[in-house]
Amino acid sequence: MNKPESCGLSREMIESLAAVCGSELGFTGNIKKFANKMGILVHPKLAGDNMNGVSLTVRNGGTFNMNLPMWTSNEEKFHYMAHNIGHLILHYLVPKFVFGKEIDNISFPISGSNDLIEHEANWFAGAFK
Repeated sequence: MNKPESCGLSREMIESLAAVCGSELGFTGNIKKFANKMGILVHPKLAGDNMNGVSLTVRNGGTFNMNLPMWTSNEEKFHYMAHNIGHLILHYLVPKFVFGKEIDNISFPISGSNDLIEHEANWFAGAFK
């Protein structure tokens, strides 16, 4: 699996992109339906289920799988899903289709780390409506 890299966009650009994605791609308030519409297979996980330390994987250039912890509040689920949609857009789709990078088989660990890609995904999630 490849390691994700920063998209190189400013916070303001990421927040604008998140707002545009929601409105232009038809987000109507149901984030799970929106994720499915984007081709993301959402796998609900119960407490004690093994998530293999991964929140989102992209395989073979188009299979997107998201592990969704079901033991969190609805607000946390929304942020978690918007955050992972942000990863998909910022760290896979933008590099591949805007910058022409060869990128396949990438995974996003459940890390809670403070690195730039996590900040970028959080900025996206915070502005996604």
